[in-house]
Amino acid sequence: EPLVVSARDATTLAVVLGELVSNAIKHAFEGLPDGTISVSFAINGDGVPVMSVQDDGIGMDESENTPARRSGLGSMIIENLSRQYGGEIKKWKNEFGGTSIHILLPKLQIVAGETMPENRG
Repeated sequence: EPLVVSARDATTLAVVLGELVSNAIKHAFEGLPDGTISVSFAINGDGVPVMSVQDDGIGMDESENTPARRSGLGSMIIENLSRQYGGEIKKWKNEFGGTSIHILLPKLQIVAGETMPENRG
């Protein structure tokens, strides 16, 4: 079932998502012939909207998950825009390769009773 948010929130989340995917493209597949990036946006078991980006690349070096290493412009954009929604960013290296990033967005308002327009193609 689609999750519907306001146009303003959709625009903000698109910027965050663009930064996350851009970072995965730049860093996840170094030295690999190809790879996959998966994106999801769903409500977790606690009723909190979660934006997730996962890749099957080389995996994040844990030394990159420190405040000193997250000082780039992209990281600042992700953190500051996510904070508007009470964002909590969780990153980890997957057991079998790749990186997962989940952003919990407890203050994001889902538009109740709205549905996405039908494809009229």
